[in-house]
Amino acid sequence: MAEQHRCVFLTAPGESLLTVRAPHAVEDLVLSRRLRWCAATGQSLADLVTTPLVGVPIPVYRELEGPEPTDGAYDPRRQFPRVHPSALRHPLFWLPMRLAARQLFSDGTAETGEEWALRVAIECTESGLYDEATGSWFDVLAAAGLDVDDPVDEARIESWQRGQADPVLDGIDLGEALEIVDRDWAMVFAAELLPALRQATWARLSRDLRRDFEFLTAPDLHIEITTLLRETKILADLALSSVAEAPRPDTLHDRVQEWSQVRAALQAAGTEDREALLAGPVTDALSLLDETYEDYEDVLELILQAAGQSLAEELELYAEDEQVAGTAPLAQPVAW
Repeated sequence: MAEQHRCVFLTAPGESLLTVRAPHAVEDLVLSRRLRWCAATGQSLADLVTTPLVGVPIPVYRELEGPEPTDGAYDPRRQFPRVHPSALRHPLFWLPMRLAARQLFSDGTAETGEEWALRVAIECTESGLYDEATGSWFDVLAAAGLDVDDPVDEARIESWQRGQADPVLDGIDLGEALEIVDRDWAMVFAAELLPALRQATWARLSRDLRRDFEFLTAPDLHIEITTLLRETKILADLALSSVAEAPRPDTLHDRVQEWSQVRAALQAAGTEDREALLAGPVTDALSLLDETYEDYEDVLELILQAAGQSLAEELELYAEDEQVAGTAPLAQPVAW
C-alpha cells in the first residue's frame, strides 16, 4: 500500500489491531472508540462488532437482496448508504465479500462475530491495509485521486452515494490487495488465536486490577473510606464484567459467584471499620485476582513473546508508566 495514501483514525503508532488490553483500555475501546467511530462515520452502535481483542470497531456487512456486485465494481452504497462521505476513505467499508461475510469452517460451523473480527484484523494487517508501525490505514479515496476535504470531491462522492454512476468510485476494488492473505489460513488462525487472546487478557486484567486495588489500599495514600468504598466497587464491577468468567483450569467453573459476593460485601460495608473492609472483601478480591493471574500467566507470556516482548519487560514498562503518570499529556491519534 502506498505510504502517501494513509489515514489515521483511533489507532496510534505501534498499536496492533490484535491486542491484550488493560481494564481501562477495554473500557475505552468498548465505549469511547465505538462512540468516536459513530460520530465520524454516521453509523450507529448496532452497525458495529466490537471486541476487546480487536483495537477498532468493525462495521457489520449484512445480507442484501438482489444480485452481488460484479468483479471490479463493488458498491458500498448497498451496505453503507448513509455513511459520511469522508468515512469512505476507510478500507473497512470496502472489504470484498469473501472477507466481509462470515465464512463456514470445514465442519459446517460459522465464524462467530469475534472470530470474524479477528480475521478482518489479521487480513487487514497482513495485507498492509493497516500498518502497525504508523497506526495508519490505507486511504481508499486518496488512492483513487479524491480529496474528501475538497468540496467538489465531497459533492461528487455524495452524488455517487445517491446512485449517480462514477467510473472512479465504481472501479474501486480492494480484492487484489487482500489476495496476498490466504483466507483459510486467516480463518483457522483467528479461531485458534481467540482462546489464547482471551486467556492472556484474563491474566493481564487480573494483574492490573490487583495493582489498582493495592494502590487504593496503600497505607500511605490516606484515602477517605467513602472514596475507597466507591472506587473498590468500581473495580469489583470491572472484575465481574471482565475476569469473573475465566474458568478455573481444574474444575472449569468460573468465579462469578465469588465476585458477586465480593461486590455484595462492598455494597454492605459501612464507613466505620476500614480494617474490616481491607481484611474482608478487599482481601477476597486480591485472592481471586491472584488465582486468575496464576491460571493464565503462562499464556500471557506466550502472547507477549509472539509480539517480541517478555512479561518481565512489560512489567518494567508498567513500573515506568506509574512513575511518570500524570506528568505529561497522552498523545492522541489524529482523526480525519
